[in-house]
Amino acid sequence: MSQETQEFIEIFRQEAFEHLNTIEETALNIEKNPDDEESINRLFRAIHSIKGSGSMFGYNEIAGFAHHLETMLDQVRTGMLPVSNELINLVLQSRDQIKVMLADPDEKPGEHCDRIVKALQNLTSPQSEILDSRSENLFRVQFKPDADIITSGMDPALLLEELCELGTCEISIHSGEVPLLAKLKPQKCFLSWDIIISTQHNLNAIQDVFIFLDQNSQVRIQDNIEVALAEQPLIQKRLNTTASDSVRISSDKLDHLINLVGELVIAQDRLGQSAACINQDDQKKYLTGSVEEIERLTDDLRECALNMRMVPLETCFNKFRRLVRDLSQELGKEVELVIEGGETELDKNLIEQLNDPLTHLIRNSIDHGIGTPEKRKKKGKPARGIVRICAAHQGAKVMISISDDGQGLDADSIRAKAIAKGLVAEDVVLSEDDLFAFIFAPGFSTTDQVSDVSGRGVGMDVVKKNINSLGGAVRITSKKEQGVCFDLSIPLTLAIIDGLLVKVAGLSFVLPLEQVEECEEIKPSRFAKNNRNMIRVRNEWIPFVRLREIFKYPGNHPSIEQMAIVEFENDRIGILADEIAGNIKAVKKPLDRLLRNAAGIAGATIMGDGFVVLIIDIPGLIQWARHYVS
Repeated sequence: MSQETQEFIEIFRQEAFEHLNTIEETALNIEKNPDDEESINRLFRAIHSIKGSGSMFGYNEIAGFAHHLETMLDQVRTGMLPVSNELINLVLQSRDQIKVMLADPDEKPGEHCDRIVKALQNLTSPQSEILDSRSENLFRVQFKPDADIITSGMDPALLLEELCELGTCEISIHSGEVPLLAKLKPQKCFLSWDIIISTQHNLNAIQDVFIFLDQNSQVRIQDNIEVALAEQPLIQKRLNTTASDSVRISSDKLDHLINLVGELVIAQDRLGQSAACINQDDQKKYLTGSVEEIERLTDDLRECALNMRMVPLETCFNKFRRLVRDLSQELGKEVELVIEGGETELDKNLIEQLNDPLTHLIRNSIDHGIGTPEKRKKKGKPARGIVRICAAHQGAKVMISISDDGQGLDADSIRAKAIAKGLVAEDVVLSEDDLFAFIFAPGFSTTDQVSDVSGRGVGMDVVKKNINSLGGAVRITSKKEQGVCFDLSIPLTLAIIDGLLVKVAGLSFVLPLEQVEECEEIKPSRFAKNNRNMIRVRNEWIPFVRLREIFKYPGNHPSIEQMAIVEFENDRIGILADEIAGNIKAVKKPLDRLLRNAAGIAGATIMGDGFVVLIIDIPGLIQWARHYVS
């Protein structure tokens, strides 16, 4: 197999996975709006595209399987088969089966695939007599492909075969443009065709055959049902055409670009430091101007490159519609998913890492929060529960909230469980925020009944750990019988961050600037006398950690220290250093495998002078410090 053919096959696979997402999303839309003809047609075209492309690139098992689904959907869009829960289930099961077949094309379809095919045939077979009795439609198709159609990966013969599957065809071939043998190029197509087709299908079905044809090819379809022949417009569509305003690019290439921009940032910083070392004023002035221009261009390139990796959160949120549907049916509950702010953009890599935590929170809301229709009615609530996902930008962060209108958290039950587990003494008074924080303790669960969905106390601690590893934070708010809300704060990107450079014992560290609220100069008189970990900031006592003590650097701290105030789990906490050197652009690099789990360290960056500086993981540092101090 040539490299060019492999590239076309990879494009087909990428497009097929996109079609599968469209199938799932559209099927769920149709379930809510069965009369939405546009969605029904969109669903049919997605299946038809997978079938046609699969046959073209040798995925015959997929093409054959998709044909059964296409047959059923053709009856839906012609009004012969009504939309039902059984039909939507079959569409979603078929979508999942095609995904499995795409992942491993060498694996032969098994019994599960056969069961789906049989169910599709059973659903459509009662309509077969009606199908056979439909009147015949007569079309004339004039097809002149672009000369380069074969090199683009498309075989016109396959299109003609697909057209013949729709009915009886009479095909005339035009070979007048075929050159003499000496000038003939075998990779070019010089033929065109006239096809008269008698079919029970309508114009849409004829158009769908040519759905992937590029704009340089010519297709004219004439409808001959009435006396006069009327030319019909053809809906032409192809994802990769020269007229497209977007370009498909692999994520690996994009990540490589981000890495190169990061190296450019480091080189630009090194150049700036070199310019600062020049003593001659005239040369320094000239070089400084050039350095400033390079810095401006580097910043613009950085923003441009990072924006290329930004994708809307709806690409992640829409996947949860299927989760909510299947899980609510499994648990015998009625649940509606409401999505707001799906257009909010976030780094693609972060979205991928958010999928598991968000999935667990939604499953938790449906299993623990939303009651059965009967229980909700007894409490005066609508039978259908609501799970809501909202997203919005807030400065350099994205705020994501997952909420439900269920039974809420029981503070007394959480307190009793915490006491039983020895997490808190009986005489300690805690706020609701402090009580709710126990939800994230490993192995903590207030549910006595273990189900396949949740109740084992496994997961919420991982949710918090994953969110914190992204430089984010999670907060719980709840009111009994009104529901629970999980508020997540996530940085826009992790590739290149704005940092605050601090120094301790002559060594440098970087604090993510987006987590820093303000900086203060600290004199000894501001420390609490009876508690060495509290400091006064404008009539407020806040806890603090001292980097010198946490990292056990020798020597005494200076008499006047510098403090960066950060917010963590609704608290303001101070981080003390010997010196605050200023703001920098930090290119985040992962640590070696042996050091990757070091407490309080998120990664490293390379400074302009070539030194490696550690980036502080503020949530991890504070959590570790709490244990260290206690």
